[in-house]
Parts: sequence; C-alpha cells; structure tokens
Amino acid sequence: IADEFICFIHKAMLNNKKLDPHVLECLCNPIEGPPNELDPDTQLSIDLYLSITHASEDTYNLICNAIHLCFPEFNILSYYKVKNLISDITDVVSISHNMCINSCHAFTGLFEDWETCFYCQEPWYDQDHLCCTGEKVPCQQFNTILLGPQLAAICHSSEGAKA
Repeated sequence: IADEFICFIHKAMLNNKKLDPHVLECLCNPIEGPPNELDPDTQLSIDLYLSITHASEDTYNLICNAIHLCFPEFNILSYYKVKNLISDITDVVSISHNMCINSCHAFTGLFEDWETCFYCQEPWYDQDHLCCTGEKVPCQQFNTILLGPQLAAICHSSEGAKA
C-alpha cells in the first residue's frame, strides 16, 4: 500500500479535478506584495482570531462579546467573516477530506473512491442520513492546509521573507 501511495505522490498534478478552481488559481498565481493596510477594528479581529487558533469558535465569540461590552465602539468581525477575510487576504485555504469514523485512514489517494474503510470496513458516510435523505454526508473529515499558499503568504511581508 505504501508503494502505491508513493506513486500517487509522484503523479500528483495541479490540474487535479478535485481542487476547487479558486484554490487552483491561488496555487498558480500567488498574491505578490504585502496586503493592504487594514482599519483598526479589522486588524483587532484578525489578531484576536490568530491568537486563539487552538481554541473554539465559542471562545472567539465570548472574547468578542467581552470586548464589545467594554468598548461598544469597536466593530469586531464575526468568526465566519474574519476566517474568510484571512483566507481572502492570504489565499491560504484548507481542503476537506473524508475519513474513517474510527480514524483508520482518509479516503484519499488509493482509497479516494472507496466506500468503506480498508481496515475496519466502516463506510465514510453517515448511513442514517443516507437512509433519510438519500445523500451521503461524511461521518468525519480532516482538513489539509496547502503548503504553497502558506509559503506565498509568509513572503508577503518583509518579516516573513526574512524568516
């Protein structure tokens, strides 16, 4: 199996039909130069979001509410808006992959078209939801943040380029 995955890596190409057209555009044409200067409220929203990357969305919202109680003039962006803004500014995006409910493996590469897990035979989709709606909804997913846009985003600033 490992050799087959190595073959998938060797054959990897950007014109993969699984990539969203916007993601492909970001990979092929990275943003050049530093981002435009932001207003203080937007900068606060971004700084707050980035400072709690290992916390939950609820934590972000609780902190925003606390700031708003003390400083009602601040216009802090919602979690959804700041997350999308950061993605728009940096072109750093994540790609979701279906995975086994028991975390045995992801349904990528060799397993991309498989319906059930190679190891435990569990399906990648919620069978109850399928019975009710006829739609396959993943039981569990993980995200990959592409390296190319991350490197391009780091080089946007002189500090990042020096690092």
